[in-house]
Amino acid sequence: MLRIVTLITLLFSFTTSLMAADNIKVMHLTGQSNKYHSWKGTGDAINKHLKSAGIFDVDVVTSPAGGEDMSRFSPKFSDYDVVVLNYDGEDWSEKTKKAFVKYVRDGGGVVTVHGANNSFAYWPEYNEIIGLGGWG
Repeated sequence: MLRIVTLITLLFSFTTSLMAADNIKVMHLTGQSNKYHSWKGTGDAINKHLKSAGIFDVDVVTSPAGGEDMSRFSPKFSDYDVVVLNYDGEDWSEKTKKAFVKYVRDGGGVVTVHGANNSFAYWPEYNEIIGLGGWG
């Protein structure tokens, strides 16, 4: 619960300059987690808190399940102000990774939730984006 409160606090901080504008467009990217985390349970709590704030338009983007083909998983990051990562699973395709890095370089916001810092241990750009990671 403390992590969810921290997430909300970070997102509210992000919104200071956007308060007069339309709602903030959030992609909540989820769909896989390790054996210690429940992406579904955490995701439900994240969605509830974001929607109750009244300033976020939230779209949930769910990856294919573990072991399924990830090659066609290609979220359109550029449609969003911020991506909330509630994901700790299989690697994305190189195309998706490049699109994510471009999104961040172009000014897109990223918030990682708990286990998402465990994702992509061998993807240097991701670990630079989130500040700490690579627990592989």
